[in-house]
Amino acid sequence: MNISIIIPVHDRSALLREVLESCSAQTLDRFEVVVVDDGSTEDIFACVEDWKRNLRTGISVQYLRRSGGGAPAARNAGAEAAGGDALCFMDSDDPAAPEKLRRLQEVLEQKSDADAAFCLSEFFEKEIGDLGLLWNAPDERDTMDRFVQDDAVWDTCSCLWRRSAFERAGRWSEDLSCWQDWELHLRALARGLTFEPLLEVLQFCREHEGPRISDDPGKRKKHILSKYAAIFSVWDELSEHERLTPLRRDALIQMLVVRAVEALDFHVQKLAGTACRDLQDRIDDPDLKKRIRSLSRCADAKWVRASTRARRFRAACIKEGWHTQNVFPASTWRQKRSQEFRTQP
Repeated sequence: MNISIIIPVHDRSALLREVLESCSAQTLDRFEVVVVDDGSTEDIFACVEDWKRNLRTGISVQYLRRSGGGAPAARNAGAEAAGGDALCFMDSDDPAAPEKLRRLQEVLEQKSDADAAFCLSEFFEKEIGDLGLLWNAPDERDTMDRFVQDDAVWDTCSCLWRRSAFERAGRWSEDLSCWQDWELHLRALARGLTFEPLLEVLQFCREHEGPRISDDPGKRKKHILSKYAAIFSVWDELSEHERLTPLRRDALIQMLVVRAVEALDFHVQKLAGTACRDLQDRIDDPDLKKRIRSLSRCADAKWVRASTRARRFRAACIKEGWHTQNVFPASTWRQKRSQEFRTQP
């Protein structure tokens, strides 16, 4: 098995260097690293070349330069250029443990019917181990049910895909600015792909300080649109493959309702109204369609102040039995202590 690591990056070369160092520390003998520079203003090429100077044998490197287009498009471009028959997507700020590639490769070699394998990821702030909290972990519940309830079992960086499985999943959705991993992983599950868990912490997710996307109104609107698109994409995928159970349908509706509240709070009425109408078109149950129609009327109300419209929409949600904020059982996130899953050096 030949593995390719694909790393999209836009600036933050200092963090990229840390991730590259974690690649060169891998205990797997041979693999490829593909760095996709997605329109950076920093000199990413120089960063990669400097890292390569003391690189051990067995690691090949590709550098691709794009004019921009976002992380999903950069990941797809990296996958096309990669020479491996197994793909590992990593972010430019999240380093891996030295045993990550070797252990995930062993899982796929032992489980020949598995389409991908995933390890556990651990949050950190300044130094690895300072938080000791897991991203998440598998349990006895149905994996797809957990994903649709906003309880993602694994993340982008923790997976090792067989290339053939990644192609069957349909690659990354390039029109999504957020929730791309949630949408891809649910799409893969809907198409029958299997993911084998490895209960060892071998990936690390950095918790960033400073400004958030929510601080920028322009980006917030774009991300609300992306969330709508991701949810409807998953809805259509589950429907097509006859996997849209009542539990999953109601979970996706609840997610859309919360996003509609978010849109109204940020004074983007059209997004909320459009989402409700699109949802009505996908529902066959008359009673459920009626409940959604009442929300749509509130979202589309004319000549009403934005704050009043949002308040009325919340009231309609409660009347029709929908929550206005996330209530899913995502309590597993950030609460599992990771010490029991840590590999010993």
